[in-house]
Amino acid sequence: MDTLSGDEVAELIGPNLAAALGITDQEFTDAQITALTETLQESTALAESVGEGDTDSLAELFTPEFVAAHTEFDDFEAMQAASPWGDDIGAAFSARKPGEADGPATQTSSFLSRTTEFTTPGAMVRAAVIDRTKRKVDAL
Repeated sequence: MDTLSGDEVAELIGPNLAAALGITDQEFTDAQITALTETLQESTALAESVGEGDTDSLAELFTPEFVAAHTEFDDFEAMQAASPWGDDIGAAFSARKPGEADGPATQTSSFLSRTTEFTTPGAMVRAAVIDRTKRKVDAL
């Protein structure tokens, strides 16, 4: 069974992502690298769906653990109910399309500023992707 060092993994996924995920001195087996790669692919796909305005993906990405740790709410549903967006919350977190002006995800939100650690929907999505991936890496 082959292993890769934390430094080798950092070379594969980039030093910033490795640092955000807490990948340092540990050794990773082939199975762990496969699990990490799959998790990154899943997280990326979720973020892309969120960028397209998919509320179901947003609910999946914003786990109760993430929401409770970074907002004044216990879960996504409570945050959605309190938000000014209601059922349109997916649109508020959607990304801009090529050639269009900045989308909602890049705009500062007074609701998020008041109730979360974030000022923009995009920053919250990025943090949720890292959080989701880190939780899975920590479980390896």
